[in-house]
Amino acid sequence: MKIQTTKNDAANALASGVIEQKTLDSKTSSLTQKAAKTLHIDGFRKGKVPVSIVRARYGKQIAEDAEQEAIKDFINEAFKELGVKEDDTLGSPMFLKFDKNENGIDVEVRFALRPEFDVAPAKAAVPSFDAPSVSESEIDEQLGKFAKNYGELHDITDRALQEGDIANIDFEGFVDDKAFEGGKAEGYNLEIGSKAFIPGFEEQLVGMRIGDSKDISVTFPKDYGAQNLAGKDARFAIKLHSIKERTPAPLDDELAKKLLPKDEEASLQKLKERVKEQIASDKKAKLYNDTLKEKFIENLLQAFAFDLPENIIEQEMDILFRSEVDSMERAELEALQGKREEIKERREKHKEKAQRNVKLTLIVDALARANKLGISEQELFMRLYNEAMFLRQDPKTLLEYYQQSGYLPALQMAMLEDKVLTFLLEKSIDKE
Repeated sequence: MKIQTTKNDAANALASGVIEQKTLDSKTSSLTQKAAKTLHIDGFRKGKVPVSIVRARYGKQIAEDAEQEAIKDFINEAFKELGVKEDDTLGSPMFLKFDKNENGIDVEVRFALRPEFDVAPAKAAVPSFDAPSVSESEIDEQLGKFAKNYGELHDITDRALQEGDIANIDFEGFVDDKAFEGGKAEGYNLEIGSKAFIPGFEEQLVGMRIGDSKDISVTFPKDYGAQNLAGKDARFAIKLHSIKERTPAPLDDELAKKLLPKDEEASLQKLKERVKEQIASDKKAKLYNDTLKEKFIENLLQAFAFDLPENIIEQEMDILFRSEVDSMERAELEALQGKREEIKERREKHKEKAQRNVKLTLIVDALARANKLGISEQELFMRLYNEAMFLRQDPKTLLEYYQQSGYLPALQMAMLEDKVLTFLLEKSIDKE
């Protein structure tokens, strides 16, 4: 096997050469002999099948298997010549040339190598920020919500429905004056202000009195889980049967025990401490998502300089271009068909973003390995479950969609990105 290798830079390597015909013939012969000893063919004893019969029936498949074996040998030899291991590479090798001829197969392969770099600059890339504080009034407000949720219900008959009340209602939904599946219920208890229903629904019930009937108009969100309703205007016929109000439970150790059932030493003071921690965590998450994340990412991209693997950039360009195509209107898509140069130009426009995405992924991957962070299968499925609940979809259906579309690795990487960046931000808080 003739092979030449070149390292273009720290992230890209080439291997070119010839898989000779005699190598292919030798592998084909070996596989044919092996098949003759193991195949079950009617009319012949096992191990006694004539080679000519094997060639006649399975020659094409055996030739393909021989070719695959030879390619694998070629790649392994290239790794040896380059002084790298398979674990040092990213993605699959990209074949730039694969020409079959009478002498064998002329091959040129490009490998993406995992670039090595020091992760120390990440420390200085953490944006400066003040850790969110939690006031006593915020703690008291949350405790008040707990007290209300655990309070006793009593009937209201002398006033109209208001926010915070629990309304017992019948409702039926219509789109284009046609009732839709899942849009009807009787005797349903709805807490006004809970945002359990689509935007605008609960607000329009405020002011109704027991026995009132009313039609309300709402619009389903564009990202609503049921595609047949997403973005649609709807009318709901409402009838209010009863109004209940909660009398808040006492703020004491007994309430704390209900809210902290696994803590044998639960107390109101401990509950306050947990509430403070949760509020602080929520505030940090909001600060991270609204402000720090993008700033941190930009700082990281500026802080690191290393060679990028071309194969991975090409794959990312394909993903970005495919996403663009998927979002096109039918007329635009039809107009683009057959225009190879325009298609090439459109794909090329994604190169800069692809380079940015790949660079960030490699930085996050290096930081994750350095800090021994990862995303477990349980974390991944819990994320999908929560997303399914938010979209009102079946979690199993959503998982199958991610698996079939190939989006699962992208979701896992996005989760890892958040975990790594949050970890480093938390670390910087702890040192202050």
